[in-house]
Amino acid sequence: MQQQNQNNNDDTVNDKSFIRHDSLNSDTHFNGLSREEMDEIEQHVRKYIGPFDRVLHELISDRLHLDIIIVPPNDKVPFNTLITMGASEFEMKVPPELKKNFSYAEYVMYLPANWKLDEASLKENKWYWPIRMLKTIAKIPRTFDSWLFYGHTIPNFDPPQVFDESTKQKGSLVTYPYYADQKEFIFLKGAKKTVVFWGVTSIYEGEWEIKLAKGADYLEELASKQKIEHAWINPTRQEIKDIG
Repeated sequence: MQQQNQNNNDDTVNDKSFIRHDSLNSDTHFNGLSREEMDEIEQHVRKYIGPFDRVLHELISDRLHLDIIIVPPNDKVPFNTLITMGASEFEMKVPPELKKNFSYAEYVMYLPANWKLDEASLKENKWYWPIRMLKTIAKIPRTFDSWLFYGHTIPNFDPPQVFDESTKQKGSLVTYPYYADQKEFIFLKGAKKTVVFWGVTSIYEGEWEIKLAKGADYLEELASKQKIEHAWINPTRQEIKDIG
């Protein structure tokens, strides 16, 4: 996996820095989630998002094994919902005050109902790039011995590049898992650990500059005022602007 930047900017932990990872985690060993842990995640997803019968199984893994559950649109969530399963094998290096509930995470992404997810289409970057983005983000804490939290932004390479020629978006935002029953879904109280489910969406370069300057909550307020839905993947959506 090629190295990306991670911005650990979050008002909750009072971190306004921009961090570049210069080295990979030297520990490459992984076992994968236990059957019990996978069952807990699958049951949690079925309960709060909806039924599914498709999982994208990772064939070649590095430092952790990451599968992706695909839940088709339903009455609860009108999107294709993608949920990682595997990132929570490893504890993230979160600040002490977040350790109890935010040490282990999985990640959720929403794609339009008409997004092509068949095997043939996923060979084209136009349809596959959100999945690559989701997997890359989910592996950052393990790959770089780091952590992710609400409001963290991750540019697509350094210098930032568009994900695909079909979009001008160049980065990702870690946010809440909107559209699911967020209050009940966000935490999975498992037998061995608590897993937090973070949302992941794509953003424009100007949007992460706003977030860096004024915080994730301010960016969310702007999106609400401008009636821009940014929590699901829309390659051509309107950009959130700080127009004062």
